[in-house]
Amino acid sequence: MLRREKVVYQFGPFQFDSAQHLLFQAQKVIPLPPKAAETLEVLLENHGRLVEKEVLLRSVWPDTFVEEANLTVQISALRKIFQEQSNGHAYIETVPRRGYRFVADVIERSDAGIRQPDAPPPPAAILPLWSRLQRRTILAAIALLGLVLVMSVALIIRRRQSSGLDVSQIRSIAVLPLQNLSGDASQDYFSDGLTEALTTDLAQIHALRVVSRTSAMRYKATTKPLPQIAAELNVDAVIEGSVLQSAGRARITVQLIQAKTDRHLWANTYEGDAQDILGLQTVLAKAVVQEIRVTLTPEEQARLTTVRLIDPDAHEAYLKGRFLWNQRTPESTKKSVAYFQQAVQKDPQYAAAYVALGESYSLLAANDIEAPQIVVPKAKEAARRALDLDGGLGEAYATLAHLEFLYDWNFPAAEQEFKRALDLSPNYVTAHQWYGIVLMAEQRFDEAAREFTTALAIDPLSLMTSADLGQVYFYSGRFDRVIEQTRKILEVNPAFPPAHDLQGMSYEQQGNYEQAASEFQKYFELSDHGNDAKMHLAHLYAVSGRGTEARKLLSELESPPNGQFASPYDIASIYAALGEKEAAFRWLERAYRERAAMMPMANIDPLFNPLRTDPRFDKLLRRVGLVGGGQ
Repeated sequence: MLRREKVVYQFGPFQFDSAQHLLFQAQKVIPLPPKAAETLEVLLENHGRLVEKEVLLRSVWPDTFVEEANLTVQISALRKIFQEQSNGHAYIETVPRRGYRFVADVIERSDAGIRQPDAPPPPAAILPLWSRLQRRTILAAIALLGLVLVMSVALIIRRRQSSGLDVSQIRSIAVLPLQNLSGDASQDYFSDGLTEALTTDLAQIHALRVVSRTSAMRYKATTKPLPQIAAELNVDAVIEGSVLQSAGRARITVQLIQAKTDRHLWANTYEGDAQDILGLQTVLAKAVVQEIRVTLTPEEQARLTTVRLIDPDAHEAYLKGRFLWNQRTPESTKKSVAYFQQAVQKDPQYAAAYVALGESYSLLAANDIEAPQIVVPKAKEAARRALDLDGGLGEAYATLAHLEFLYDWNFPAAEQEFKRALDLSPNYVTAHQWYGIVLMAEQRFDEAAREFTTALAIDPLSLMTSADLGQVYFYSGRFDRVIEQTRKILEVNPAFPPAHDLQGMSYEQQGNYEQAASEFQKYFELSDHGNDAKMHLAHLYAVSGRGTEARKLLSELESPPNGQFASPYDIASIYAALGEKEAAFRWLERAYRERAAMMPMANIDPLFNPLRTDPRFDKLLRRVGLVGGGQ
């Protein structure tokens, strides 16, 4: 590549000598592969501007045809060096499907002197893009401001602990939904995004129990006093605040409040020009580093100082997907997949969206909404893509662990991966839930109950987690406890489908068929006539002597309408209840071949009690990897 003059580019703590192709940091040479150096030079020459992939390929490999993957390797090498040497500060931005942009401030030094980048106002032709970039930088600021708040909260707690005041026992905290003061509901994404970012960042500190966002969001626009909220969430302290974005500026005010006394421990306001938010980030980043040195372990420091730009439209799609995902109905789960797909299409570097996509596919398989052999590979692909982008995501490891159990039937590997996930993300509710299911399948009921109890401590208002605890009681044969547990759930929400399902299952096992039929009918109506509810009704009809009605529903399950899925495991259980063992084993064999989601539960599922004395059932359990025998 020809050079007219020697140019030294200065950015962050680095200097790049274009004549020698050398990268320096504090007079120390940072080794660069030759093609990575040439790639960096092209990006620096065009800093602040998009460089199309074709331009980079022609500039770095002028006389050679190479695939785009070669360019990706060089970009990854540069990002890794910058991240390791400068606490994860972002330098190179990916513009999806187009190219890359060097986004850090650059000063050029040459024989002609020092040249700093100009900052003219954006031309009218690109005003829509400029507005979009403002939103992008604001969303980047959400993550960074969240980190500052995390550090500030941790620091104030530590200082007050060292002073011997009565706040020394703050070990749990909740972030209440930050109030959007703009009066514009379309800006809720900003306040909700900051609430989620702050909750997520705090949750990475092992010394704190942090209430999940789903429980805390129940208090959006509430008029309850803070001590009451803290008591309901069982936390020592709460964070509340407000967000105002107006006239090109953003102001965020937060305060830390001791729960029992309603005493303000600390408050602060962060304000900056939305058009110059990156300048504010530089100031805040220094504060973050200073706070981290005082309050965090090195591992937490490395994790919490990484800030990534997120496409605003992708983030909005992600938030909509999360809202639907938390509803946990078949239709809401399917709809959440569409939003998460939209998020990763708009921003292929959005690791959290890939995590959520993997979780959703995994739920579709686990809840027999879609065939496992179709959605499980998609779930694995999404989780692995998330880890490619961010290897420290405990959530992605949890999804892979769940699939090791659910689909691969590798129980030791699943347990190992769950422990890794919880080490990285100790406050991740779903990991505790899924790990509890593994322990339950292995008949480690007390350990499973502890996992679900831990999940409830993090997400105390979660009806789904309460129902999971009810499953432990069901599969361990404590049917009275199931009914007691589900009644508590239905007092909160009488229309929660899984509670009616669990009650019906327990009444059936107790021989109370009339009450079971009532609960299953409610489950059938509330779940939009889903196949799982249809299976439970058919099984009840079979064991209660209503064979004609059972066979009618069984026929519908064996030939479901296009687009619907009925698990062969469920069909096998109905044949077992009808006393038709040959048909039951035929469908169980199909369930084995298709990796049906409930197969790992066969050893503890009372619906298969009629088959347990048959040697074929013991052999099937061993093929799945379960200990044979039964009840």
